[in-house]
Amino acid sequence: MKLNFYPTIPGLLSCAVTAVAIACAPLAYAAPQQQQMADRARQIAEQMALCPVKAMPASLDAGFVAPQTDVKFEATLLNTLDRPVKCIRSAPSCTCTTVDMLGKEIPAGGTLKVPLSMRTSGATGEKSAQVMLMFDGVPGLIELSIKAEVSYPVRAIQQSVDADGKPRRDPYINAFDNKANVTGEITVESIDGKPFRIMSVGGDAPAFIDYKPTEQGPRESYRVRYDFSALPCERVPKYLVIETDRADARLIDMRVRHECTKISANFGFAQYRENVGVMAPGETKAFEVEIKHANGVRIDSVTSSDPRIDAKLIDQKSGAEDGLLVHVAVTAKPDSAGMVLTPLRFVGVGPDPKQPVPTGQPAVGTARESDFLIYLKIERPIPPLQAKPVTQAPPKELPATVRAAVLAPASVPTDARVNAAKITTLGAPNVPSRVIQPLPVILRIADRAEDVPMDAARFAAAKIAVSKGLAFMRAAQGPNGGWMESTAAKATDQSTPSTAVPNAVTALALKAFAQAGFTANTDVNARRALAFVTSGTQLGGAFQPDLGGGLANYVASMVLMGLAAQQDPALSLEVETVRTWLVKNQWNQSQGISPNADWFGGSGYGSHGRPDLSNTQLMLDALHDAGASTDDPAVQRALVFVERTQNIKSNDASWAQHGSGDGGFAYTAANGGESFASDVAGEGRYGEKMPPETRALRSYGSMTYAGFKSMLYAGLAPNDPRVTAAFDWIRSHWTFTENPGLGSQGLYYYLHAAARALNASGAISVTVTSDVAKTTAPANPSESQEISTSSRNWRNDLTDAVLASQRADGSWVNSADRWQEGQPELVTVYAILALEEVLKPVTQSQ
Repeated sequence: MKLNFYPTIPGLLSCAVTAVAIACAPLAYAAPQQQQMADRARQIAEQMALCPVKAMPASLDAGFVAPQTDVKFEATLLNTLDRPVKCIRSAPSCTCTTVDMLGKEIPAGGTLKVPLSMRTSGATGEKSAQVMLMFDGVPGLIELSIKAEVSYPVRAIQQSVDADGKPRRDPYINAFDNKANVTGEITVESIDGKPFRIMSVGGDAPAFIDYKPTEQGPRESYRVRYDFSALPCERVPKYLVIETDRADARLIDMRVRHECTKISANFGFAQYRENVGVMAPGETKAFEVEIKHANGVRIDSVTSSDPRIDAKLIDQKSGAEDGLLVHVAVTAKPDSAGMVLTPLRFVGVGPDPKQPVPTGQPAVGTARESDFLIYLKIERPIPPLQAKPVTQAPPKELPATVRAAVLAPASVPTDARVNAAKITTLGAPNVPSRVIQPLPVILRIADRAEDVPMDAARFAAAKIAVSKGLAFMRAAQGPNGGWMESTAAKATDQSTPSTAVPNAVTALALKAFAQAGFTANTDVNARRALAFVTSGTQLGGAFQPDLGGGLANYVASMVLMGLAAQQDPALSLEVETVRTWLVKNQWNQSQGISPNADWFGGSGYGSHGRPDLSNTQLMLDALHDAGASTDDPAVQRALVFVERTQNIKSNDASWAQHGSGDGGFAYTAANGGESFASDVAGEGRYGEKMPPETRALRSYGSMTYAGFKSMLYAGLAPNDPRVTAAFDWIRSHWTFTENPGLGSQGLYYYLHAAARALNASGAISVTVTSDVAKTTAPANPSESQEISTSSRNWRNDLTDAVLASQRADGSWVNSADRWQEGQPELVTVYAILALEEVLKPVTQSQ
């Protein structure tokens, strides 16, 4: 419960005055104030030494806390006497502090826990308070001191030196005591160590020191110049407002102390500014302003000094300690935009607070007025189009000829290169009778933030990150026009390293450049890349994506994606050549693989390797980018393979029947199934370390997004049980900081797959679940956990994760170098492509 302010204790300074001064005064104290504080501290220490009740500890520091939050503390009181003692006085130094001790008894020689809370205001800086406790029949007193540093996750400070030459970090610009400080530099830093970007300072572009935003990634700290020297007195800002790209710190402020920025209030506001945040034109936000010791004041009106903002007095009511709580609303006018730092004019009637009203007499007086500062950013919202679910095409019948092509028996004996003994025979494929055409293919990023349903600041930051990433790729391009030109790597289960890696990476980079508007027809780097790929794969002749190597399907898929992204009719013959190759490379009846074989419909490494979901999803990605229809038999055959890799009870594979049924996906269904997540968990890649009768495979992130996306590309409806099961797995493993089930392995491959999948879903936000189905869950879970949910904008979340790991040179790299993710060229392409999926526009036709 809230109790009275600090009492005045005989023999001490006036605690009612001193304690409030400690809590509310600026950080720089005058010498008399410092002496008063020292005297008071000495006297309190003497009183605490006399008291047989001891505090453990007497001082509590919560560290950094957010504005306008309730901060919880707990102290322990020890009674050193051989009899119980009762608290007879419990007095906090301000109304912001809550403690419940009055009448509480501490047993002889025992202890008592004391919970305290302190409400922080919207003002940043150090917040402190004290609670004085006195006990019956004992001398002295106990003082509990609590404090916290009130700050947004991003703060601004100025480094200086004090009178003794010691370094200081001031949360304000002091151009009052130091006239030369009218121009200088500040440091803007994150207190949690997370990188961020500064979007504006004082409504203008930041004047960075030793940082180039178009070339370098986000940082944890920036140095920024400011200059008020040329401003007339009335334009020197009382607060320097800084805009960042962090959702939890879009706007922060820094006090400017200057002879032109003195704050003289006729009303004793508890704080002198309000961070209203980001508003849309036409939006209204309400907040409460506290006037301390109002002494009978009545507010009659509140008006705005900025024509872009309307202000309105809603109501007012009495607060604690003769305070007044004034409820105010501000509305951004419909055609307004930009940064706003403006005073609200409070007009009221009442006596001067310096001349109290005698007890029992009504409050009367002349009209008085005082300014209260607010700051906010007005920016256009996402149009209503983006706020509605994307409209899917209506279902249609899958042509009977396509169903027949999928279900037909093998037309030739099994290919001699295939070890038929390893193939598992399953039930007949579940070919859909009706399909939905996927969302239209979009191969360009948006120019305007309002065309993408995400935070506008993140949109801008993501575009900068893409530009920086492409700048890195330009600098890293090899002499022949490719990337990783001398790299060879072994594909999974292949014995011979493939020299076709540069063709695959270069083709993928070709797509990344094109989606940002840099095609082979307009950009020299893209032109050189296309020439490299054309030469390296003999495109235009007898197409050979990887002659004798294991990456042929990977290379062909990426080449088709790179070509399709050019959107150049002159390349239509090359597009068809690669598309035809991919379809012929698919395992189907023409290689003697029947529809009930676990290889059917998949694509794999090499010329005779078993298929897997990674290769198959890349083939479907490429066919999708090239405009494939759900009526394409190759697409429906691929769907058969995809659904057989799902960890779901409708899958009749034995590993799925024994498995968790969590809806996720394993690496392959072929040869009885494999999962890299099972290997990481110590159960063996094939589940071979589990008892045969319970052998199961684990689902993991990259393959689940791959499977989810592939089902959508093949035309399964969003409410199909297989699709909803996969999406439920995604919702319960929501993260972009690791590849669930594999940790950091394949992280950027995962991010690219996730971005494509979520874009394909048409989702704007995802209701994610926590505390269930974590990456360490067993293949056969037996325990349920409590589920909590939250709605997440997937574009915002993915952007934050990708931007946080961009390096200063614009590149990305994975410390876990499996699958070539130690190569910055490949990882940077994955990251750029993931961001480009985020940045693609959402339209009515979609």
